[in-house]
Amino acid sequence: MDIHLPTLKDSGLPARSAYGTGKFLREKAVRSPALKHVPRSYSRYGIPKQLFVSALKEVKQPAAILVTSLMTYWYPGVTEAIAAAREVHPGTPILLGGIYARLCEEHALATSGADRVVTDISLHTMAELLDDLRDLGLEGDKVPPSKELPLPAFDLLHRLDYVPIVTSTGCPYRCEYCASRFLNPRFITQDPHRVLDEICTGTGSAE
Repeated sequence: MDIHLPTLKDSGLPARSAYGTGKFLREKAVRSPALKHVPRSYSRYGIPKQLFVSALKEVKQPAAILVTSLMTYWYPGVTEAIAAAREVHPGTPILLGGIYARLCEEHALATSGADRVVTDISLHTMAELLDDLRDLGLEGDKVPPSKELPLPAFDLLHRLDYVPIVTSTGCPYRCEYCASRFLNPRFITQDPHRVLDEICTGTGSAE
């Protein structure tokens, strides 16, 4: 959820630098049983739940809700977000993807509450995601075949202070403790001319 929601203006956001670095908004959360033995504080990062629910209510009849996930130990937050979306928009198909979903597919299927857990998806195979949506009763056009990564929809953000740029996916190394090679088996670099064009113009239209 966009941290720059207008409703957060007076919510005591931590100070951030000109480049977006600094402390993140957080609140203490109940630790999951699997982490009871870890002697560290446990917090939920991001906007408060009540603001998240308010933002969901501002969206009228979404065709589908796509949820991503990061670290596997944050799965309670994924479950909570899906439950909130389900309560506000009952009947709307919810698809879950991301790192947790791919690394812990069976766990996500059993506990997340999503209608579909997408594990074999990448920016190069977006058509597969549309097939999943069609299986849930939604219509849409096929993604045209392309060797280029699609640009994120930054225009959907409420405020745009800075943007991330994807210059490569995967990793050239094969460290035993890292899941990178499982998530992205190939190390793929983007065309440097396209990256430069994206930086200069924001269009990424160079061929």
